[in-house]
Amino acid sequence: MKLAVIIPAFDEEMSIGAVIRSIPKLNKRISSTEVIVVDDGSSDKTAAIAKSLGAYVVSHNGNKGVGKAFQTGVETE
Repeated sequence: MKLAVIIPAFDEEMSIGAVIRSIPKLNKRISSTEVIVVDDGSSDKTAAIAKSLGAYVVSHNGNKGVGKAFQTGVETE
């Protein structure tokens, strides 16, 4: 079973690394994990940190809200 995790994020450079690292990568039920971070117009290093930790990052040009960010993540998956 594949685990897909969608993380809407706005200016989360202080916490995005810990969040991504806390996601289980594999176990007896999970064969692979995909982390999708939707950077919702952040002005900090949220996207760069997420990319450096192996997440697939989609960026909005501006802040569109958590609902739109989650929808973008679902459409990406």
